[in-house]
Amino acid sequence: MDTPSYPGGAGDATAQYDGGMDGRALVGRERELQLASLVLGEAMGGEAQAVVVRGPAGIGKSAYLRVVAASANGFRVVRIAGHPAESEIPYAGVAQVRTALGEPDPLTATADPLATATALLRLIAASAPLLLIVDDAQWLDPASRRALVFATRRLDADAVCVIFGERTDGEETAELAGLGRALDLTPLSDDAATELLRRVAPDAAALVVRRLVAHAAGVPLTLTEIPVDLAPAQLSGAAPLPRELPLGGQLGRLFDRRIGALSDIARLALLALCFDPVPRSEWGRLLARLDVSPSDTDPAERAGLIDLTGETQAFAHPSIPAAVRRAARRTEVATVHAALAAHFAPDPLRHAFHLRRVDDQDPAVVRRALVAAAEHAASRDGLAEAGDLFEQAARLADPPDGELLRRAVDACTRAGAGPAAERLLIELAERTPDATDRARLGAARAYVSMWTRAVPPPDTAELLSLGLGLLPGPAQEEGRRLVTALATTSFGAARYRDAHEMCRQLDAGLTGALSLDESLIADVAAVMVGAASAGQVLRGDWPDRYPWQRMATGMTPVPFAAFVLVWLGELDHAEDVVRRHTAAGSAPTAEGTYLSGTVAALVARARGEWDRADHEFEALERFVIETDSIGPYPFIALHHAHLLASRGQGAASDDLRERARRRTPVWTQMMDHLSHRVAGHARLIERDFAAAATHLAASSAIEQQVGLVPSGYLTAFTDRYEAAWHLGTSSELAEDLNRYERAAEAVDHDEMRALALRCRALEASHRSAPRARADTLFAEAVERLDDVSAFEAARTRLLWGQVLRRAKRKADAVAQLAQAEIAFAQLGCSMLRETTRGELAACGRRQAAVGAAGSLVAQLTPREFEVAREVAAGASNADAARRLFISERTVEFHLSRVFRKLQLAGRGELAGVLGDPT
Repeated sequence: MDTPSYPGGAGDATAQYDGGMDGRALVGRERELQLASLVLGEAMGGEAQAVVVRGPAGIGKSAYLRVVAASANGFRVVRIAGHPAESEIPYAGVAQVRTALGEPDPLTATADPLATATALLRLIAASAPLLLIVDDAQWLDPASRRALVFATRRLDADAVCVIFGERTDGEETAELAGLGRALDLTPLSDDAATELLRRVAPDAAALVVRRLVAHAAGVPLTLTEIPVDLAPAQLSGAAPLPRELPLGGQLGRLFDRRIGALSDIARLALLALCFDPVPRSEWGRLLARLDVSPSDTDPAERAGLIDLTGETQAFAHPSIPAAVRRAARRTEVATVHAALAAHFAPDPLRHAFHLRRVDDQDPAVVRRALVAAAEHAASRDGLAEAGDLFEQAARLADPPDGELLRRAVDACTRAGAGPAAERLLIELAERTPDATDRARLGAARAYVSMWTRAVPPPDTAELLSLGLGLLPGPAQEEGRRLVTALATTSFGAARYRDAHEMCRQLDAGLTGALSLDESLIADVAAVMVGAASAGQVLRGDWPDRYPWQRMATGMTPVPFAAFVLVWLGELDHAEDVVRRHTAAGSAPTAEGTYLSGTVAALVARARGEWDRADHEFEALERFVIETDSIGPYPFIALHHAHLLASRGQGAASDDLRERARRRTPVWTQMMDHLSHRVAGHARLIERDFAAAATHLAASSAIEQQVGLVPSGYLTAFTDRYEAAWHLGTSSELAEDLNRYERAAEAVDHDEMRALALRCRALEASHRSAPRARADTLFAEAVERLDDVSAFEAARTRLLWGQVLRRAKRKADAVAQLAQAEIAFAQLGCSMLRETTRGELAACGRRQAAVGAAGSLVAQLTPREFEVAREVAAGASNADAARRLFISERTVEFHLSRVFRKLQLAGRGELAGVLGDPT
């Protein structure tokens, strides 16, 4: 047995424990790690501690003990473990401890128990500060277990902590009962299980993750082992999962002996209770369908497999139901499914689930049951489940029923289950020779490709030709929808020039006017390429005329229209778009959630509510990952990274940029462009002007290649100009500045005009022109920016103050710098605030630091913030659960934490704290 010992100094009076337990080191065990930190601190203070960590196999005891051992700085750490092969060798465990502590004297079976235990006590106490971990204590030989318990109970004023790990699935021992503190490790919550599975299988589709999380029942070992047994195509959602999921190698064998010892009747009775929770009052009726009685479950209960003392059945280990199902014969499983299908006939979902698995059933009967279940799931916003059920129903026909496959596509698209929808659309397109039908399917596939990969379909050129070819004929409507879809997805992939050209071709091929959707995508594309008079449609009254029920299809350009409105500074207009969509009352969709969340994040940033924006971005990132709508992820993540960079959190910004690259299936040129912009901004804030200039030059080069105007989007050009000014090379960007000003006029963008004025002010500060010229330009820029961006106004004041200080006009410089410092403090821009304070000090101004504005929102976790935001808007718990795609129990849990953290009496006070969430 390997017994690692970490130096901490036996009896070292100077050793200290710094409480350095990282609560994030183990997913879902933050509370348990806090307890470990507490007991280690008390032990280091000279008060001996004992903890018994208990839980069933696979629950994570050993992983927990490893993290505690690795975090016990200042302690000497000894870790031993029991083993079945040594459980009958007297004092084998004690020998492990003695060897690890440097006293490997042999012990014999005839050694005096009291003397041995006393010697062990002295050895442990003399080795302080000591953390002794005893894992798998249920397998220690009894003599060692008694000696260790004897020693542990008699430690008192010693810097010693002893932690035992013990299984609770029928193998716990009496000696550890009542010893020290008991810590029961329970199954992970669904959120924690999802996070763990994402770490193990980062490429798994969201629907696959949800099914694996449900199957694993919160057991960490199952979560880590199942992905190993699945093919990559199954994990990605491109291939179906097996009907019965594996348990993983270790847990799959854990209960075989006990299950195998049951009689056929006892195993059948147990199997009947291993699929669904069944109320006690219904056990007899269910078992009677199998010609067995409740008493036939007694052997399984005596074997410690099931507990029938409650109102519903419970299992000694979360993995037992899956182990029983795996061990059953095919005929037994089919028989039980038939009984359960009859028992759950009033429940469409459970009835269809079981009926589908009954051998020799009439396919027409099963298909009707699956369709009824799918419709029931869709009516309860279970769109992803509805899509899966519609597909199952379709595949009962040969060839698969095309209409049911289309209903599956619709449900999956609305749920954001992109991989499944795309797979079905490709299958349908391959089966149809009809050009009109292929156009209809192509439009749907274009949107799905955008949501799943952030790029148009690979056959975009062929699809565009098909759509344009249909414009003159009777299938014009399908052709228009296809071209509009391709233009929208090209815009979503930041291929603005392509989108603009598609809209031009569409307009040229029509005899009448563009539809509202067509006009919207044409105008947003025109804005991004700087076309003359761009933005007129967006700024108009189109929300009054838009058919908002179309948002339920997930196939509209409305989200991009709202995002560009934010960029144009039309914040109220963008929020009105979200309000109208919400008021339409359609069922929650991935597109609708993406629209409202992105607008909320961008508007909060524009208005200087940066704590709120931070939370909104985090919530969006999690949402697109959890729903397989991974296409927008890089754009959301890079906008968030830009916010972090603005706040001086360059390292966090860089980490998020790298995470975006790793998670994105197809990393495009425009994503590279945005990434360089963010990196350049981060380096500029850090005053690494050369690195900033390099990144921003690379970003500008990509802009020119793809035809994007030098816009104010993420302030790329003005950042580049500022970096060049610090380096003394801004004159090289004179023509670029002229283009930027022309673009500002073309799209009528006030913030761009103000930023251009700032660049002109910097230009004037380098010249021999009268200093009043730079002052005038700076003053006009600040006046304009004060109305649209507190952050850019503060940056302008900082630059103005730097120019004034260099001109030895210190009093004037202080006037600008003092206002800049206040704004940076309120926004939480730590690095820029320190830069400003340095400038003030150089002007001879010494003052106390301006404190950052306190934010109640900053106290909440991202999930707590999401729930609070929905409730503040008037949503019930059920409504909030539907909109966030979580359970009502999860809403209740997080809402109670929000009330405690913010010290609120109830729901009515939330709106006052969070304000209008839209």
